[in-house]
Amino acid sequence: MNIKEALQMTWLLTRLRALNYSKQHRKELPGGVLDPQMKLLTQVLDRQPPMFGRASIEQVRADFRLNMMLYRKFSGPVAAIPNVWNQTIRTEHGAIPVRCYIPAGDGPFPVFVYFHGGGWVLGNLDLADNFARSLCHYGNMSVISVSYRLAPENPFPAGFEDCYAAYLWAADPQNAASVRGDVKRLIVGGDSAGGNLAAAVCLKAREENGPRIAQQVLIYPATDLAHLDFPSYEQFNHFSILSRNAMRWYIHQYLKDQAKATDPLASPALAESHADLPPAVIMTAEFDVLRDDGENYAKTLQAAGVDALLIRANGLTHGFISQREMVKRADVYTKLLMEKVRDRVR
Repeated sequence: MNIKEALQMTWLLTRLRALNYSKQHRKELPGGVLDPQMKLLTQVLDRQPPMFGRASIEQVRADFRLNMMLYRKFSGPVAAIPNVWNQTIRTEHGAIPVRCYIPAGDGPFPVFVYFHGGGWVLGNLDLADNFARSLCHYGNMSVISVSYRLAPENPFPAGFEDCYAAYLWAADPQNAASVRGDVKRLIVGGDSAGGNLAAAVCLKAREENGPRIAQQVLIYPATDLAHLDFPSYEQFNHFSILSRNAMRWYIHQYLKDQAKATDPLASPALAESHADLPPAVIMTAEFDVLRDDGENYAKTLQAAGVDALLIRANGLTHGFISQREMVKRADVYTKLLMEKVRDRVR
């Protein structure tokens, strides 16, 4: 990003922030209407050069970090959490960095094992920090944010293996106690690629009769990496934040071999059975290529007898939980999600 592009982005973000003083986000939008603040944000994203075809993964990640820094510049203060620390958990696959967030009080609290998004390629504990703090604050739960191995350096199933190992670690009563957690209220969840990983963790936990998962929380998840032909892929392919070509690029980095796309641990929607999986809260974004994927997965779970609550965030695009300080409607839906999760694990 050059100086001119940064200045243009700053100007648009300033306009976007000015809308924070309006009350437009309090009105429910009918289907098919993009939230005004989200519309401005898409204009910001449209001004950025596409990351595909860049010389290196390092450049893609550097641009992503810069974008997030600019977002934070125009965002409000993060939620104040009294107890936050970094640590590593030891697994058969090596040391996995995690960041723990603990609410005020003695607990025990529900434990949310959180897997960040970023197409299995992007993201880290710092970039996931804001949402993890929000989960802890609004959900009144202990949060373990997981820095799983990223592709393409560590292709499938490396990232998944880290996420599964983190779930097993959190499910150990002694480890749960170290974060004032209640293993009987163990939650696994994530957004986008993180939602994919959470759904896969639930599948393997069922197959291996692993520790009970009280709830899975899937936020605009990618659950079928073998089929990118849902109607929403056509309808919202023009949004810069996530297009079909972007999904193809991410999937290629993650899987390397497209034949692996039919593995249920890569595409949870393709599992032979979805019976006996944990109850789920699934939130999709209306203007998102992954909308139909996530909503179809909710219906698949429901058809298999799983208690799956589906919430569509009207007027919003993919990635809105990372934009909730700038897009007020994103904040409304994010808080709704947290309230539903909290109520379902009381």
